[in-house]
Amino acid sequence: MAISFQEQFVPMLLAGTKRQTLRRTARCRPGDRLQIYTGLRTKACRKLGEAICLFVDYCALRDSGLTFGNKALHPPTADGFAQADGFKDYDAMIAWFHGKYGPGEFVGRIIKW
Repeated sequence: MAISFQEQFVPMLLAGTKRQTLRRTARCRPGDRLQIYTGLRTKACRKLGEAICLFVDYCALRDSGLTFGNKALHPPTADGFAQADGFKDYDAMIAWFHGKYGPGEFVGRIIKW
């Protein structure tokens, strides 16, 4: 499965500090091979690497906090979760998701590799 990331996340992906992504749907399962790109479907497309999906879990982002399918699989704080996803803190993550998807709750799947 190919996953494309915005350029702002490329340094963290290359450094190995970003090893998860939150998507509306998960088209992969644990054990699947992930191809990690930036600029997919553009002339600037660049493959950053490959990884194996470790797990997929339900996730909901709200201004008031996070909900997971299995809390034990994730950092214990909202800020820790946001930092693992490449954001300064949870407030920055919420602001980014509101900017991309609009205000309100975001429900999706967290994919970790």
